[in-house]
Amino acid sequence: MVTRRGPRVVVPDVVGLAFEDARLVAFSASVALAQPDADGPPVSALAWKKNLTVVGQEPAAGASVFEWDSVVVWFDDPEPSTSDNDDGQPSSSRGPVSCTPARPW
Repeated sequence: MVTRRGPRVVVPDVVGLAFEDARLVAFSASVALAQPDADGPPVSALAWKKNLTVVGQEPAAGASVFEWDSVVVWFDDPEPSTSDNDDGQPSSSRGPVSCTPARPW
């Protein structure tokens, strides 16, 4: 049995965009923003209040993926976390965040 995944689309460049703009660009290109941690909260829950800026993505812009595949994005959070790590230094609040892909069906 052959599984059809849909047409291929080109990954847009969302690096340098604010979250809301990146989400709209990704949606227009028929891909979804995602984080590598499948158990983590969706990107919209993490980024919408701060409107963070995308600083990295995988796959890179111009890659070919199946329609509604995920594009992993990383954000630059200008507000560092107030919690301390083991060496007493403030821990970084930078990290991957994502969104569950919206399916058109």
